[in-house]
Amino acid sequence: MFVFIIIGSVHDARVFSHSSLSREISLHPEQWVPGGTYIIADAAYPLRTYIMKAFPDYYILTHRERRFNKILSSMRMVVERAFGCLKGRWRILLKEIYCTDIERTIRIIHACCILHNLCIDAGDILPDDIDREIEDNTDDDEYEEANERREETAGVQKREYLADLLMNL
Repeated sequence: MFVFIIIGSVHDARVFSHSSLSREISLHPEQWVPGGTYIIADAAYPLRTYIMKAFPDYYILTHRERRFNKILSSMRMVVERAFGCLKGRWRILLKEIYCTDIERTIRIIHACCILHNLCIDAGDILPDDIDREIEDNTDDDEYEEANERREETAGVQKREYLADLLMNL
């Protein structure tokens, strides 16, 4: 079994496009995405009969296209919220799962889904603001990136100050 690995931060569309699942779906779309169902994707994904994404907004959209985009976006939000709930309940999903055994990774994610459903059946419902908590407690990488941007901005401001100061000498 060959596993495609990309080092660093990579959009999920690129990972998907290099996956065996993507190849299988493109070869046998009806088997994986039966008629009348679609994979809902963001703009980075290719538009296919089985992958739906919004109309691009680099031109003026018709009422029909805006309505389609709004509905598609609301469907994507439901999916994003579902992943947010899983991440909120099972913190292992917030970090990369380090293992070389792909089957083990699949079992971990599957177990989290099953346990999540058992919690819901038992009445253990997550609060509505769990998405904000997830965003507030995301990977250290995101914190470091934000910190780097702040430092860059501060550096630009300092340089502008020094340039102004030197002009007044």
